[in-house]
Amino acid sequence: MGSALFYSALPLGINSTYWCNKTKEILTEESNQRNRKIKTNSIILVRFDLVLFVVSDGRAPLCERCIELELLCTMSFGQTMVTWNCLRILAYYSLSVLNFEIERRTAYLDYVYRDAADGPLWNDTAYRFNQSVATRAHPNYVLPPPPTSDRSIILLNTQNRVDGYMKWSLNNVSFNLPHTPYLIIVKENLRHVFDQRPAPETYDYRNYDIYAEPKNPNATTGTSIYRLGFNTTVDVILQNAKMLGNSTSETYPWHLHGHDFWVLAHGDENFDPERDLRRYNLVDPIMKNTVAVHPFGWTALQFRADNPGVWPFHCHIESHFFMGMGVVFAEGVDRVGKLPSSIMGCGESKGFGRP
Repeated sequence: MGSALFYSALPLGINSTYWCNKTKEILTEESNQRNRKIKTNSIILVRFDLVLFVVSDGRAPLCERCIELELLCTMSFGQTMVTWNCLRILAYYSLSVLNFEIERRTAYLDYVYRDAADGPLWNDTAYRFNQSVATRAHPNYVLPPPPTSDRSIILLNTQNRVDGYMKWSLNNVSFNLPHTPYLIIVKENLRHVFDQRPAPETYDYRNYDIYAEPKNPNATTGTSIYRLGFNTTVDVILQNAKMLGNSTSETYPWHLHGHDFWVLAHGDENFDPERDLRRYNLVDPIMKNTVAVHPFGWTALQFRADNPGVWPFHCHIESHFFMGMGVVFAEGVDRVGKLPSSIMGCGESKGFGRP
């Protein structure tokens, strides 16, 4: 078996010292190879070229299918089987780092088989979107979502400025974490610590142009949270849009703490509930806790608010979260027991729970 460790998130202008063992793999008619891949925290996409037999997203089995190209976003996991039958088209397995602002770096695992053919273009972003749309849960591991939801939250993800500084915003509000942890705030009813007004649930999706910069690039900061009814079903739609200063819209990996969610649908335009609800997969959607939102696209997910606590939902690129790309859900906090004194000490919780 071959192995490769590839360092891709190096600063520009520094020679890459990545380590990659280039190996020759002998695959016979009787053999299969399982590849496990983990994509960690950097603002790049990783591409795997080969005819792959997809078996898992790292959390649950998927509906098996052959693909020629697999793309992983930040904090994604995947497992594929390389089989003899799948080597009919391509005889190589390459790893490419995709970002339009850094040089392309590539590592290879070679398979001894017939002549290699040309693979898909390295910047074929439509392929990655179609890969997301085609992904289904394995028939033996389907957990169907509820047919209807109790609440729908539509979040427009934009780049804005606050007091002249670059920030990220949801529905024109850049999230600002208070110094006191939210679980302590809500459980101890420290109402003065954060904004008690409800966080915005939607935006003017019928009139907002996701392909143009906002007419007013300025946003506000906020500390409001979403209070969810315990054990209710919640739909969240994440809409991507144009960044400031250029024509780019990036891919963002969104992560929900404390839950797995169903990935109901992806779209490549402006989300419209009257048109797009019919595209939801309510039969065999995959369940994850991290999902990609594609450039100029939208992703619809659904989860059951059945885990008492206060849970962040944010971009898994850490700097984006601290620049405002996140929200917080509170559910069933009254069911949480007495908080231990060991978690106190930050913000206004200093001295809480201590004699």
